[in-house]
Amino acid sequence: MWMRGLIVAIAVLLGWVATVCFHEFGHAIVAYYGGDTTVKEKGYLTLNPLKYTDIGYSLVLPVIFLIMGGIALPGAAVYINTKLLRNRAWQSAVSAAGPLATGLVAIALAIPFQLGWATPDFWGWNALALIATFQVAGFFFNLLPIPSFDGFGILEPWLPQTVQQTTQRWGRYGYLVLLGLFWTVPAFSQGFWGLVSHVSEGLGISQAMMSVAYREFAESGKLLFVALLIGAVLYRRLAQKPQGKADQDSLFPSSEPQEQEATLARYDLLIAAQQFTPDLWFQRGQILSSMGKFEAAIASYDKALESYDPLIRHSQNPNSQNSNLQNPHSQNPNFEAEVWYGRAIAQHQLERYPEALADYSQTLSLMPNHSYAWVHKAKLLEQQQNHKAAINAYDQSLKVHPANALGWQGRGKILRQLGQHEEALHSFNQALKYERSRADLWIDQAEMLEIMGQPQRAIFSYRNASRLDPENIAVWRSQGNLLLQVGRTKDAVRSYDAALRQNPQDSATLLLRGLTRFILNRKPLALQDFATLQSLLREDLTQPPQQSETLRNLLPLKPIIVQKFMPMLEESSASVEMAIAQGLLLSILQRPKDALRIYRQAAVQTPLPELNYLETWALSQINKSQS
Repeated sequence: MWMRGLIVAIAVLLGWVATVCFHEFGHAIVAYYGGDTTVKEKGYLTLNPLKYTDIGYSLVLPVIFLIMGGIALPGAAVYINTKLLRNRAWQSAVSAAGPLATGLVAIALAIPFQLGWATPDFWGWNALALIATFQVAGFFFNLLPIPSFDGFGILEPWLPQTVQQTTQRWGRYGYLVLLGLFWTVPAFSQGFWGLVSHVSEGLGISQAMMSVAYREFAESGKLLFVALLIGAVLYRRLAQKPQGKADQDSLFPSSEPQEQEATLARYDLLIAAQQFTPDLWFQRGQILSSMGKFEAAIASYDKALESYDPLIRHSQNPNSQNSNLQNPHSQNPNFEAEVWYGRAIAQHQLERYPEALADYSQTLSLMPNHSYAWVHKAKLLEQQQNHKAAINAYDQSLKVHPANALGWQGRGKILRQLGQHEEALHSFNQALKYERSRADLWIDQAEMLEIMGQPQRAIFSYRNASRLDPENIAVWRSQGNLLLQVGRTKDAVRSYDAALRQNPQDSATLLLRGLTRFILNRKPLALQDFATLQSLLREDLTQPPQQSETLRNLLPLKPIIVQKFMPMLEESSASVEMAIAQGLLLSILQRPKDALRIYRQAAVQTPLPELNYLETWALSQINKSQS
């Protein structure tokens, strides 16, 4: 009988792990389409449990919770870079996708019960009833509006920033809050499990069969827990995680802040217990770097190098109790190089450029095929205006790793700066050949094509960039400017509309859309844009024009675009809105004397504080040009 219970326990646990993969895949696939394409690089777009599962977090702890009361928590983990998601709606959708996937799994597992296939005389159907009930419970668990649960994640993007910061600090205790509710508030526990039972029965899942499986699971769960605990300890002892792959741009882990702090605390406990190794110091340095604590990270990397030193390693007695100081990385010959690389990045972040350059060089002396060390070294050389050496470093990076998009991008930027446009465009094209999901690469290509006088191709590149990064106002504005140049005036207005949806108070885009509407004989709409621009200037009256964000936003506009509108404005009927627009264009064209004349003429007819403000700005431009 105990053997059957053990089989049921194993089946339930494995079934639960498998179903969790659907939950995490739901998060990942929605995040991917929402803008965080890094989930693909991290391997999350799969149902392979090894991509999600951690021995302790996904197996041992859930068994403990199941034995203690049937709460199948915590589970797996997919780390989403929310900064890459397009907007708050996508952030909520990513959080909602997990529970939705869990709900769909519950419905799918209920089908055999609805069709009458499941019979209580076979242990497998009982186990399936328990797994299906866990899915129903998981659906409601994850929708609870408690920090760290998906239900709160759905709401969080819409909460005030101060509330979000507070919950991020205390969110790690969300599980404790839930467990406290279950164990100290009987009405909550009874109500929750009553809801789960009611919904499960509504789906056709036999609660009687579920109860049989749960009793068998509980009887054998303790034995299973002991086996898993021993396995987890052995796994931690024997498993070697690859350190600092040579094809990554940064050593900083991408886990959430609470995960980083918990990991750091675990490392510090091991250090306090004298259980330190080069590997531990190195991983501690990675965590500290990811938390922005670069000084402490460097100290940790130094400890890793010190304990890795060959003299120390060979002088140790293998049988001594301090033999943990010996080098555990005989299987990773690049370990020392990766430590130097991590140290170099920390020095780079602290803007200690000579030290960083020396550390990158040390990395490359130990590991000449470290493509991203070459890239970072090239960036430092570029900062020092050593363009020839920087290009050589980028070439070395690409020789090692031809598909390194960062290498091609950096090389292209230097060549563009040096005026070697054809070679620069080739480099940007190569970068996109290997990485087409990065908006910044499309922007680089578009800007290069624009410089080379190929507006149609540049428009296509900007369109791809705006698809990948729809919140980038500059991309929409640049796309609109090119559409205007090639005579696609209506399409230009649509691009400006898209930019203003992201920021309705973007003064440069307001000015451009107003002028473009004027070309299309949409004068009332044009005057609305100029009036909004005028109100922005009115808000800036309390500060000097040199500090006006509205005016600073206008100056980078390209003269080729501005000149297109000048004849139209010179022929238009006089009004204060048109005078302000014309004066702003003249200022952008570095004609402040003409702008001053326009402002003063308009002030005679309609004296406004905004005109005085703009007069002051024009005078400051005149004085600056004369000095």
